[in-house]
Amino acid sequence: AFFDLYYRPNNATLTVVGDFDPDETLSLIEQYFGDIPRGEEPPPVACDYSFEVGEQGRSWDDEHANLPAVIVGFRSPPHSHDDTRALTFLSTILGEGESSRLNRALVRDEQSSLQAASFLNSRRGPGMFLTIAIANQGVDAEVLQEQLNREVQRIVTEGVTEAELEKARNAFRADYVFQSQTTMQIAERLQHYIHYHDSLDDMDTDLDRYMQVTAEDVRRVAAKYLVPENSYTITIVPKSGA
Repeated sequence: AFFDLYYRPNNATLTVVGDFDPDETLSLIEQYFGDIPRGEEPPPVACDYSFEVGEQGRSWDDEHANLPAVIVGFRSPPHSHDDTRALTFLSTILGEGESSRLNRALVRDEQSSLQAASFLNSRRGPGMFLTIAIANQGVDAEVLQEQLNREVQRIVTEGVTEAELEKARNAFRADYVFQSQTTMQIAERLQHYIHYHDSLDDMDTDLDRYMQVTAEDVRRVAAKYLVPENSYTITIVPKSGA
């Protein structure tokens, strides 16, 4: 029933990119896809959510895990929200790359983690901002969680430096340019903007909006979203005898 409702032409987007003849292409699309019937119109996407549901979590005994790990997830707004741009740079500064704060503090300095990172998973509805750490031998998950929370709190209280923000801007700008190097990347960008933005015209202006994010914007969204009452923590523990 789910497939019949959502996997229909009237709920899909077909993107064609490259050196092609429009009339010929439309003819081929009609030939290969034209006989697929429309379905019922799916209901509008809706998801009620709150950013203050209280701190939650669970522990998971994993028979496949060799080392403990901690995942702290924070609810984030839909991709279309203005805060998404600052959250993107927050994720870069906090946990993306060798020079990120989590990698420097937990992997290089404390040597408590084999790997530490953060990711922003933004969607049409509410998403997640994830911080993740995998323990070194002999390090407890509780230590990892404390260190993750410490680095997050540092940004909340101290903010980020202009140098960190400029590096994050440069990385975003480079990635933005690289995304237009192949026809596949252009197709994916078109799909992104048709699904997550109000208009394809945003493709021409989105980079400028990202470049306007300030260090105070980054600190503000950290204080707004990366707080205990908006978190869910998963502690992964190697199962005894595994």
